[in-house]
Amino acid sequence: MQLPERFRSRSFHRKTALRVVAFLFVFSITGFFILPPIIKSVLLKELSETLHRDVSIQTVRFNPFILSFTIRGFEIKEPKSRQKFVSFDELYLNFQAMSVIRRGIVIKEIVLKNPYINIVRNEDMTFNFTDLLLMKKKPDEKEKKKASPLRFSFNNIQVVGASIDFMDGPKHTRHTVKDGSLAVPFISNLPYYLDSYVQPAFSAKVNGHPVSFKGMSKPFIDSHETSIDLNFKDLDLPYYLAYSPVPLKFKLVSGFVDTMSRISYVQYKDKNPTLSLVGITSVKQIKITDSADAPLVSIPLFNISIGSSDLMSINVHFSKIEVQSPEINAVLDKKGRPNLLALIPGQGEKPADEKKKADEDKMVDAKASKKKPLPVIEADEMLLSGGKILFADTSENRNFKASLENIQAKIKRFSTMKEKKGDAEVSFQTDSKEAFKLTSNFSVEPLAAAGAVEASGIVLKKYLPYY
Repeated sequence: MQLPERFRSRSFHRKTALRVVAFLFVFSITGFFILPPIIKSVLLKELSETLHRDVSIQTVRFNPFILSFTIRGFEIKEPKSRQKFVSFDELYLNFQAMSVIRRGIVIKEIVLKNPYINIVRNEDMTFNFTDLLLMKKKPDEKEKKKASPLRFSFNNIQVVGASIDFMDGPKHTRHTVKDGSLAVPFISNLPYYLDSYVQPAFSAKVNGHPVSFKGMSKPFIDSHETSIDLNFKDLDLPYYLAYSPVPLKFKLVSGFVDTMSRISYVQYKDKNPTLSLVGITSVKQIKITDSADAPLVSIPLFNISIGSSDLMSINVHFSKIEVQSPEINAVLDKKGRPNLLALIPGQGEKPADEKKKADEDKMVDAKASKKKPLPVIEADEMLLSGGKILFADTSENRNFKASLENIQAKIKRFSTMKEKKGDAEVSFQTDSKEAFKLTSNFSVEPLAAAGAVEASGIVLKKYLPYY
């Protein structure tokens, strides 16, 4: 006997409703009760093994309906100690289903409450987190090929009640940051747009003194712009470089920075975001020595004027770069090692097998870089005046010394763009009254140059050690 159409329809709808209810029940139980303890267990295991520190978490919560994720009572201890290293009361993340469509991580809101960091600089100039910076993971060849930039859009980032304790062992001083708050509208490399954002701002008490700044946020129909003005004078570089987490092989004796710049971030609805920088930065009274206090570099004044540039797409436009009266002391020791390598981190002696591996990696990187277009870097004018280079070569018992004086250089229309040409003019004299002058028309892509070289008063006897 066949049931009437209306009974069959009711039976179908009833079964569909039961399936939906059953799915929602399983979905809720899994999201609210099953996933959180699994996530907590994985986080504790992975973080403890990776950081080599005890990690504890009070609770983990996940709401599958609004895709919110919350961690409460997070704490990392110092190695083999009960001293707190990093902690926070709560981290709230509100994910968006758009992550699937955008093929990247999209988070609508990030709130971090009462984060705390304890930083210690030891007597040997290392930090209590130096071991974390030195950790290296060697990627497989397959991972290198498959690796691609992470796509993300982090929006409405808020940090509330931040604290930092910094104990400087060598100087026997303590620095503190209390009641820190930070609001960042968005950090993204995806064309993702929300209707509302927090206003950019920062405030804190640094060693008891209040510090704060606020930015501007401009919402438009098709875009959202946030800009922050960075204005400061006589920033003492040696004071901050002294806290470098990586040991340095040189000493920055003096150096000050002035800047009047503006950073703007524009998020569009239908295209990639832009991060622009414009302004003037001056670096003054730079003096650098090696670890034995022998002079390396001295620069009285270094001015950089940046025009409209997009840092996201690595498109930088310098209006003018000017270097006044720089002095460089270049020395080759008895083994032929240049002293200026001290300015480059990680240039120590390496075992033969490590050096061979490093050379192979450089060759691979060089081949890969040939396939990629160069970053767009342009400079309307680059000037160097009154430069001086003192050169000494003690390798192979040469005992050769010379100095280049009154170095003048002018470069116009420098560009890494294809087929774009610039002009260069360089001149200098030596301590033996020799004179050199170079004028050239050149391009970076492809690398080519044509010009003229003038030399006069060359003392041939002086260069006998190199014959």
